[in-house]
Amino acid sequence: CAKGYVGTSAQRYDCSYGVLSGKPMDCVGSVCEINKPGGRGVNATPCNGKKTGEACTPTCKVGYQRGSFTDCTCQASGSFTDCSTECKRLTCNSLAISAYNQASMQNNCNSKKYGQRCIVSCANGYTGSDQARLVCTGTGEFKAVSGAGAIVCTAKPCSVREHPRILGLSHTCADNGNVATGQTCTVSTNPGFSFRSEERRVGKECRSRWS
Repeated sequence: CAKGYVGTSAQRYDCSYGVLSGKPMDCVGSVCEINKPGGRGVNATPCNGKKTGEACTPTCKVGYQRGSFTDCTCQASGSFTDCSTECKRLTCNSLAISAYNQASMQNNCNSKKYGQRCIVSCANGYTGSDQARLVCTGTGEFKAVSGAGAIVCTAKPCSVREHPRILGLSHTCADNGNVATGQTCTVSTNPGFSFRSEERRVGKECRSRWS
């Protein structure tokens, strides 16, 4: 058997009257065990048991996406050829869990990759002591870490001291209690007054401070 193949020992063949006779050789390729493809996120299972002359293409593990790949071939030396096997960690999609994706909340989940964690907390202008930890999963979506509970964020009221106090203006910013973050009130002129065109405001929005 040639290099890279195993089988029966050398056989003797006889040539008689121009005819070659003897027991056929049975040579089988040797399994490659050297220089197996690998690396972060690489699944080399498709290359297991490959024999001389056979090729394989590794895949990526869950949570990884395929980058640069070439086939790996089992050589007679018992070693695989140097092949390119690049698996990149999957980047999770935007946070889509409704319980943690509200206007009253903020997070640092953008561009998180498989296995990385992020925190959801109350946004500026809201109060709440709870936080939730999420993890980027192999499906490209976030899920709450075990034990993460609901977050309750309460809008902060805007300061009464910052209510409009300009001569000739009226407002609804104190009607039915003080206006809180995200709510609006209306500012209007009193009889005998008018807005300057470049400063006209028909509403004011509370974001823990007036804007």
